[in-house]
Amino acid sequence: MVARTFIDALIDGPQIKVDDTAALIHLSQQMQACSATLFQLNYTSDLNSSRTLESIVRKLPSQLRFKWAETAAKSIRQGKEPHFEDLANFIEERVDIACTHFGELATSLRGDRENRHCTICGEPHYPNKCPVFIAYEVKERRTIVHERKLCRCGLKANHIARNCWSPRGCTVEGCGKEHNILLHQDDDELNRRDSRGSLAVVPMTIRYKQHTTRTLVLLDNGSDSTLIHDSLVSALGMKGKSKDIGISTLYTETVFPTMEVEFDVESKSRTSSIHVRRAYSVNSLPRANRIMLSYKMTSLWPHLSTIEFESRENMEIGLLLGCDIPEAHWVHDQRLGKADEPFAIQTTLGWVMMGPVHLAPKKNKAVYCSNIAEF
Repeated sequence: MVARTFIDALIDGPQIKVDDTAALIHLSQQMQACSATLFQLNYTSDLNSSRTLESIVRKLPSQLRFKWAETAAKSIRQGKEPHFEDLANFIEERVDIACTHFGELATSLRGDRENRHCTICGEPHYPNKCPVFIAYEVKERRTIVHERKLCRCGLKANHIARNCWSPRGCTVEGCGKEHNILLHQDDDELNRRDSRGSLAVVPMTIRYKQHTTRTLVLLDNGSDSTLIHDSLVSALGMKGKSKDIGISTLYTETVFPTMEVEFDVESKSRTSSIHVRRAYSVNSLPRANRIMLSYKMTSLWPHLSTIEFESRENMEIGLLLGCDIPEAHWVHDQRLGKADEPFAIQTTLGWVMMGPVHLAPKKNKAVYCSNIAEF
């Protein structure tokens, strides 16, 4: 009687619709609980009956039924009849795939456009891509999500955040709270019109003889010379000429001793390389977190969302390439948005993002440009 109750709950449930990950998760949890309980009661023969397996398989979307048929056929060819545990493991594996970022992307692209409509404007996209929703202030977005009972992580209906298969943590650096980036509101509020500029920064490999290291490179066409941080010079064992140079900014000029060095800069894939004939070692360069936007936020702008930027997490700027290295500043391609949006350019060394980003207003603004004279 107990076994029949568990099995009937499995086979009498509703048909699972295409891309209904929540229903698939529920079925997987039911099967795991049923398996554990009936195994203890020694009723595994009821679980492994062809009627039970066929009834569960019929509930699956057609694509998963075909996938299971392939799995079952492979098992039969190996001389083993598929059992309930095999089907449970198969469904659990499909749940794991569906719950990844790429699984969610695949289902969103595969799903019916009629079923994938925006709860804000009715168009065939989700709210996180909706220009109407994005145009609202953060406070208004939060109100809309609350009133329409949307998940605060995936911004979708019919489930809550703790059951959401979208990434839960906010991707704004230093936040990590359980909400979508479009709902982020504190000192880093995204919608304030006081903006900060993101400069051209790209991860690169610095090569000196047989030694290499990874660092962030700032492409600064406001500087007439190239600067490299002392720590990289030391780490790579660089040798060069000792010189005194003067660095002029908007208001000051400072003279200090330096070393003139020569090395190569390579892209991650080694498809692009630039030889730097002359760079000056310095003990300070701009801080990365003050002049660049997190690439995790690029999905906010459709014209940037398809570009694969290299990860720059936990890296600091170790090299500033000035306009004395013109090849580094060549523009091979570009992605432009509206007049007040960031844009991207493809340089010889890779894609970089530049322009205004809507962040919290800062009391102090930083300006970076330099002119260098040898003494």
